[in-house]
Amino acid sequence: MRIDAHVHVWTGAPTRAVRAGGGALHRQDRDARLRPLAEQTDIQAVIAVQTVGSEAETRRLLAIADVDPLVAGVVGWVDLAATDVGARLDRLHAGAGGGRITGIRTMLPADEEAASRPDLLRGMRALIDRGLALDLLIRPAGLSAALSVADAMPQLRIVVDHLAKPSLEPSELHHWTRWMRALAERRNVAVKLSGLLTQLDPGQGTDALLPHVSLALHAFGAQRTMIGSDWPLCESVGGYQRAIRSMERLVAECGVDGDLVSGGTAEAWYRLALRTGNEA
Repeated sequence: MRIDAHVHVWTGAPTRAVRAGGGALHRQDRDARLRPLAEQTDIQAVIAVQTVGSEAETRRLLAIADVDPLVAGVVGWVDLAATDVGARLDRLHAGAGGGRITGIRTMLPADEEAASRPDLLRGMRALIDRGLALDLLIRPAGLSAALSVADAMPQLRIVVDHLAKPSLEPSELHHWTRWMRALAERRNVAVKLSGLLTQLDPGQGTDALLPHVSLALHAFGAQRTMIGSDWPLCESVGGYQRAIRSMERLVAECGVDGDLVSGGTAEAWYRLALRTGNEA
């Protein structure tokens, strides 16, 4: 099964922050608009990922997943530093579509503080106890913090979204490469080939991403690499099919198991219970 490991399904009026950050999220960015794009690209399931720090949004995403077989899993949001983080996760699981929650996404402090803060460590242990993954939305400067968390929480499945948004400037490739290779040595860390088209300069072809995709694939392996469209943000850089097909082409050029990267890894890493249309 081919799985898009990273989409955003808007569930309310866009906030000012969301508009400023992406400019592509509007009221119509719902699962109904996503479905024909996925079908045209032969995608059978998607992972819906949070856009704002809101448990209410997570509940709405889970409610969508409850009735739409296309949405196989939800990476939501809770305050991992909350004293009652376990109870919050349990309430999400008990609600409509709660069985579809597969992970929580957060941003880390800019340094290694996350790995030494008792409140955040308690929240991460709550994810481990419930079999949930931790998605990280970080930039290259945050890779050292991600490494500290991976070391502090070896049982926690961690996913670095968008390859940590690497710069395509050759002068900055060394820093990113060093930290990504270090992360790859931690077997509890996986990465997403997602959100990379927006790193390209106007007129720059997707081959400019090959060094980054190749490094990720050969460092992490197909078993810890997955493809995501980052829809609808990809619509400003060529659209849904380009976002998926361009990554698949680069994966093929690297000689890696495309079936795993295009679906098998996401299914295993997020522990998905996949449905067919008549099982919704």
